[in-house]
Amino acid sequence: AAASASEAGDAVAKVADLQGEVAALREQLAAATASLEEAGHASAKAANLEGEMASLREQLAAATAEAAAAGDAAAKAAALEGEMASLREQLAAATAEVAAAGDSAAKAAALEGEMASL
Repeated sequence: AAASASEAGDAVAKVADLQGEVAALREQLAAATASLEEAGHASAKAANLEGEMASLREQLAAATAEAAAAGDAAAKAAALEGEMASLREQLAAATAEVAAAGDSAAKAAALEGEMASL
């Protein structure tokens, strides 16, 4: 009877030890679950940030394209202004030639009139 009482005591002690181990394992499982949840949240945040970064890259590309287009437009406008200035100079020169030709025609007509009177 003493031996079986001793075995029962050992069994009770083993059960208590095992219950302690189970409690410790439950705590570890809860901690691991919490870590997984945090990792999941971190992963979701990372995915959101990657999406935001992709959107910002697209916006930057669009802004860069707009700036390039604006630069091209400014260059074209400057070239057209240069062409307009050149055309104005040509017009002024042609106007002066027409005026000079008109003066020459008037002089020729006056000379013809003088010759006719001679």
